[in-house]
Amino acid sequence: MSDEQSIIIDILKIVPDNSICYINAPNIDSDSSILKLLTSATEYDWSIILTLDKKKLLTSIITTESIQDCFHRLDIKFTNSLLCESYDGMCTVILSDNLNIPKWFTDKYVKDGLTWNMK
Repeated sequence: MSDEQSIIIDILKIVPDNSICYINAPNIDSDSSILKLLTSATEYDWSIILTLDKKKLLTSIITTESIQDCFHRLDIKFTNSLLCESYDGMCTVILSDNLNIPKWFTDKYVKDGLTWNMK
């Protein structure tokens, strides 16, 4: 599993259920499984409400298709608060101070200025 796959899967674990994930990914293959989960969004290409079941499906798609490579931008919001913003296939990840970040996450990733990376 790549670092980019690992961090987005772990972020899905820590964001609250029913957060909304917004994705700009103009190059998603037309046969990708993710398209069954996504709906069109106004300011972004796609959105998805991150229910527990959809988090599990999205994790599976990330693991099997490496779909995160297609993400130009990914934002996760909860009650209009931006919890996560990511750019360039999850290479740059910024997490909000409002997000409850568990110890297991900080044991695995290091915050370098505003961004989070694998240790």
